Amino acid sequence: MKRTAVAVVVVAAVAAVWFGFGRTRKVELVGIAFNGSTQYLHVDSALGLSYPFTLAAWVKTTDATNAQAVVWVGDKDVTNTWDALTLRGNSTGDPVGAHTSASPGNQAAAESTTGYASDGSWQHVMAVFNSATDRRVYLDGSSKATNTDNFTATGNDRISIGRFGDSTPAGYLTGSVAHFTIWSSALSDANATTLAGGADPTS
Repeated sequence: MKRTAVAVVVVAAVAAVWFGFGRTRKVELVGIAFNGSTQYLHVDSALGLSYPFTLAAWVKTTDATNAQAVVWVGDKDVTNTWDALTLRGNSTGDPVGAHTSASPGNQAAAESTTGYASDGSWQHVMAVFNSATDRRVYLDGSSKATNTDNFTATGNDRISIGRFGDSTPAGYLTGSVAHFTIWSSALSDANATTLAGGADPTS
């Protein structure tokens, strides 16, 4: 899936830790496991990200109760200023979310039309942040939902995997993440389907 705006530098930043398996089929995914309380990865750089950008990953979890961060991009020095790809076990139906928080109490999310599985099986999740008024989310290449509320997260200086990485960390993931990728562009419906079908996100 060739895209001229693929931001593989994020992948490279964590490659030595966990992205080196190079496999593309769901049944072969390995990923890195997080314990839901103390384990996470982060890079204190947001790579100059601004809208549009896309967050995508394979994820599995056994938690259908709590809000969990798969990938979070935000301001590490304050609370509640971020964009994130989330598993929203605290919402009815356990949707996947493309979630923006501009400040405490000023939040918006596109939530997938079907819920994620909490049985430990791998699923592909993707959040597109096209603009302050255009968020899209996908679960396994479909279940698309959108949100148009006008919120912008500012001051991005950290990328976290497995938790909300702001000044009061929360939302720790119970499960595993594999093939995490950031694009500095808004991927399409067709791209979501292709990635969920097992395409290599770096090719």
